Amino acid sequence: MNPLTQLIARREWEEIEFLLSVIPVDQIQIDKKGKITDESVLHFALRYGAPLRLVKLLALKYPLCLTMPDPTGKYACHVACKYGADPDVLEFLVTKNSHAACVQDPEGKAPIHYVGEFYAKNYESPSSPAVKERLLEVIHILRRVAPHSFNLEDNDGCNAVEYAIANDSDMRAIKMMQRTARDDWKSIKETGQGKTHDEMEMVVKLSASEALMKNVSLGEVIAARVSRRNLVLAKSMGSSDLPRRRIRCSLAKSMGSDPNDQTKSFIAKSA
Repeated sequence: MNPLTQLIARREWEEIEFLLSVIPVDQIQIDKKGKITDESVLHFALRYGAPLRLVKLLALKYPLCLTMPDPTGKYACHVACKYGADPDVLEFLVTKNSHAACVQDPEGKAPIHYVGEFYAKNYESPSSPAVKERLLEVIHILRRVAPHSFNLEDNDGCNAVEYAIANDSDMRAIKMMQRTARDDWKSIKETGQGKTHDEMEMVVKLSASEALMKNVSLGEVIAARVSRRNLVLAKSMGSSDLPRRRIRCSLAKSMGSDPNDQTKSFIAKSA
């Protein structure tokens, strides 16, 4: 039986669906080298344009993928946006975990940054009407769940709008992103959260930090469910020594380090 990653790389979607439907997940080899795990196999599939039905199945079988980063530090939402996933795939991901849509990866990028820089490039005809419509749909989804992310700057000091302009994105997409960023600033002012640019920028950065913590909290719930599932499976097999996932370790990994340390660091940077 080939590892999942090999089947994914060959886009053998039907074979993968059959495999996941008839064989227990603990008996399926995910990756021969062990680099891709039950915390990142969904991310790997998104790189190869996995269809919605398979994305749903992978999320069901490997739920840790919904809140954990892949080996590069990106969450599923980031990968979907970077590799041009269909809007319905992104909609599914944010429905399962909207917090990740505002989280910054190690490069300081939120999903919307990858939309501006890469999304349309994944298609043979980036300027086709169909691709433009998909791009607008994706922006609309992120606008709904993570408006603050449109004003976030990455480690290079660039926001999503700047990436969209630099990569010759569709003008309607650029205008929608600009409008979202402008409306977000306006909302921050009107609610009294900040008046100066520095104050408003602080609000945006703290929103990313809060999103990270909420993502971790959701991850804790999912990890606990997986642990209970494994325990039930172990008992049904007449064994009580099935390794239990160390939830705290997984949560720390989802933060990139100790959760408390990273939050303090995030707030310190924002000050």
